[in-house]
Amino acid sequence: MITEFDSITYSNAGRGLQCLLKTERALNNINTNKDKIILIEEPENHFSYSNMNNLIDILQENSNKESSQIIISTHSSFVLNKLGLENLILLSNKKSSKITNLSSDTEKYFKAISGYDTCGDGGIIVKKIE
Repeated sequence: MITEFDSITYSNAGRGLQCLLKTERALNNINTNKDKIILIEEPENHFSYSNMNNLIDILQENSNKESSQIIISTHSSFVLNKLGLENLILLSNKKSSKITNLSSDTEKYFKAISGYDTCGDGGIIVKKIE
């Protein structure tokens, strides 16, 4: 099977575009399978700035699907802010904490990072399955 994207065959596409297409395909499969969990590890290592924005848009579009959960691990303040700090669950040493449970100084630090004032869009990193 030969897949094309904007007249570029998959095998000739860059690694970032290939990752974006694979991620989008996995997210589209949420519709066909119940109880899906999508794990995305450090997308900032694989995507250009424009493809990172495309990925975040795709994640936000897919974040409300029933019986699905999208989990992203990242060290990128851009990704954190773009997806919305209020939706984060921080994990460390077998403990979890929502951004609202952090000290006000820590919360201000994350929100004040220069050039990353993108929290207004909102988004979900982890959605609880009931």
